Amino acid sequence: MQRKILLSISLTVIAVAILILPLTPVYTIDKIKWKTFKEKNGLFTIKYPSDWSPTKPSEETYAAIDLYFFHPVGGSFVTLSLYADESILSDNIDLMDSYLAYDQSEPRYRLIQPTECEKYVVNSIKVCSAINTFRFMALDSKPMITQLVIAGIDGDGVEYGMTYRATTELFEDFLPIVEEMMASFNVTGNLLSSSEELTQGAQGFEKPFSESPDIKRI
Repeated sequence: MQRKILLSISLTVIAVAILILPLTPVYTIDKIKWKTFKEKNGLFTIKYPSDWSPTKPSEETYAAIDLYFFHPVGGSFVTLSLYADESILSDNIDLMDSYLAYDQSEPRYRLIQPTECEKYVVNSIKVCSAINTFRFMALDSKPMITQLVIAGIDGDGVEYGMTYRATTELFEDFLPIVEEMMASFNVTGNLLSSSEELTQGAQGFEKPFSESPDIKRI
């Protein structure tokens, strides 16, 4: 259940980071100093604000792309998670339904924008998106989280997932910034080859992503 495990790991790390990282004020997109993240193996690039932190999940994973960008704001946070790997599905709607199915188990879950597939383009492919909200239990304050989930599959069968999460009061403020980040995402390497190499080199990992029915979402 790789993607579901990655989501849990990321949210736990976020909860810890909120407590230890310095607090920063909300800012607008016209004041941002942008940097470009270049994946060390040449797989992709994406631009991000210079005071955001690119971070890998704390456990080893076997997806071709698996990381997130984190930014604390007061006692709250915003984060953008990136995921890509060979998909077991072939349809964008089915892929988005699989993402949303797991979100529904979160406390106080509510779908506030149903799936639509015309608004966003990622790495030159049209993707589907939806917005939901739920209660984040990992923090003592148990804030409400609003998240934008996008998902799509390219012509080579690679699944892309991006999830923007923020405490509800910050979601709209940072949405234009995150949309700029998502639009800048550019694949520059062979993700399928990278995924195969990671799988073959993994100790005790018996099945690649495309063969395992238990691997779920970020």
